[in-house]
Amino acid sequence: MDAVTTFKSGLLELGVNQSQLARYIGAEPSRVSRALTEELPFTVAEARDITETVGAMRAIQAEMSLPINWSLIGKIKPHVDARRKLLREQTDPVVRKCTLIRVGATSFFQRINDGNVVTTPSELTACAFELPGLAEEVVRELKKLGTNARIEFFGAFRRRSSMSHSLIELGFEPVTIEGQDNEQAA
Repeated sequence: MDAVTTFKSGLLELGVNQSQLARYIGAEPSRVSRALTEELPFTVAEARDITETVGAMRAIQAEMSLPINWSLIGKIKPHVDARRKLLREQTDPVVRKCTLIRVGATSFFQRINDGNVVTTPSELTACAFELPGLAEEVVRELKKLGTNARIEFFGAFRRRSSMSHSLIELGFEPVTIEGQDNEQAA
């Protein structure tokens, strides 16, 4: 569901007005109005906030046997924010340990861009892996490109969504098996 549809369904399901729901989301009502009229569409971050907030409000309402007076924003918003945080933790947990690839004394592997190895001095912006097996595969591929690399383990406290999960998303070319192209051509 897109952000506009989620917002409008939240209005109907929760019995709030546009301004109240905007305040729960943390947006200015005028900004929401411009997005709903498609004058200035929601950004990706705003869409995420809308989805998380409406989901949290739905979860809170589902637990109550009576309707919630959502107009009491000052009293209820802290509970909605806490539920948003809880739901975010459930869907995108923080990974306490990760594997990084060091390519120099002060640099870490970030990605491949047009066949060139891109590095970063910060472990916070470096490519991170939850599973060391994929990191070992990246090290092998980097060595094929002539880049000396080694694995290091960190307690990085990153979200699972910020981890790398495949060689292709890092810029490596897809591996083709010899003979497979010939079979497909026939």
